[in-house]
Amino acid sequence: MQDIPIIKPRTESPSKVTFGRVTLDHTKYLTDDQVNNVVKNMRGDFRHEFEAVGLIPELVALRMVRSSFVSVYAAIDGEPEFILGAVPQVQGVYGIWGFGTLRTKRIAPALTKYINDCLIPGAFGGGLATRLEIRVPSESHWSIGWLHGACGFVPECELPGYSSTPHIQLRFSEQEYQARYVHVLPTTDAGTASGDTGSTEN
Repeated sequence: MQDIPIIKPRTESPSKVTFGRVTLDHTKYLTDDQVNNVVKNMRGDFRHEFEAVGLIPELVALRMVRSSFVSVYAAIDGEPEFILGAVPQVQGVYGIWGFGTLRTKRIAPALTKYINDCLIPGAFGGGLATRLEIRVPSESHWSIGWLHGACGFVPECELPGYSSTPHIQLRFSEQEYQARYVHVLPTTDAGTASGDTGSTEN
């Protein structure tokens, strides 16, 4: 993998941020074709995460995007490559989901920066949430490493029997008191990693 150049983020609005060629936005409505294109080109491990809870991406992904409280997409040169969403579970608690294409690793640094500096502080700082939760299969090594190592989500427990499949789910969370010490709001002079590494690997 090539070295990632340091590029200052260019912020068009509080809800749209550009890092080099990667744009993250939750104001623009994605068409059905755009969502379906992400599903069509989905990474194999993300597809497994659907199937591990008995779901078929082609049948549920579009409904997930449309029914989420908030959804954010990450695009390279305007083409959506990753979609992230949040669904309310109980008061103050939101379930986080996400899936992306084979180019996900190219946008991962920018997506990580956006989650850490904008999404999580915004959720907690605005009084919207007290807890964010994510569940992933125990064999989803890339997702686990990214969520815990890069985004600061804390592993909590195993959930055997969580679905009708034999896969064991792991629950990760981010809570308000944790976020105060881990995440910071972005500043105009803060450097950030570009989302374009030039790599097309899975």
